Amino acid sequence: MTKAASTTVPATLAPAPQGFVEARPFTFDDVYERHIDFVWRVLRRLGVPTRSLADAAQDVLLVVHRRLNSFDGRAPLRSWLAGICVRVARQEYRTRRRRQPEMLDRAGWIDVDSLPDDASLASTQAERRERIELLYELMSALDAPKREVFVLAELEQMTGPEIAEILGAPLNTVYSRLREARIRFERELANREARKVP
Repeated sequence: MTKAASTTVPATLAPAPQGFVEARPFTFDDVYERHIDFVWRVLRRLGVPTRSLADAAQDVLLVVHRRLNSFDGRAPLRSWLAGICVRVARQEYRTRRRRQPEMLDRAGWIDVDSLPDDASLASTQAERRERIELLYELMSALDAPKREVFVLAELEQMTGPEIAEILGAPLNTVYSRLREARIRFERELANREARKVP
């Protein structure tokens, strides 16, 4: 690791949101150790295909390495990282749209076996796989702006103001997109359930 990579950054250079306390200054190595799983998960949920995840995560880490000294601590580090992930995922989508437009609508882009085990999903691997595939299929029906808000709110449990800051969007726009995303998600789920009934 280079000297620049291990430079410590004060966690609170500006007033932080209530409840957000970074215990100590952190280095690039700290960020990597504590948040690399979060980076991969957010990129995957934002629609980055499995074959592109490693490159996209590397792109996020390059931005973090380059900009960590300018992180001012006004927002939680996780929100700052999520914003970088959103921008990298958008760039990856634009590149894919240019080079392989036929791949954009494929639901099978996610390698569900690579996802971390989550006991709350299902007790068996087959059920787990089926539910994860369904989740990603339903999310693929959302356009990019709605999917971003849905992922950050529903899956990453971020607040509306945090999401507005990450996306650089007005708060009302965030809430509107989230409402529309939930409606579309639930409608798609209901349609699939209806097709199962004989």
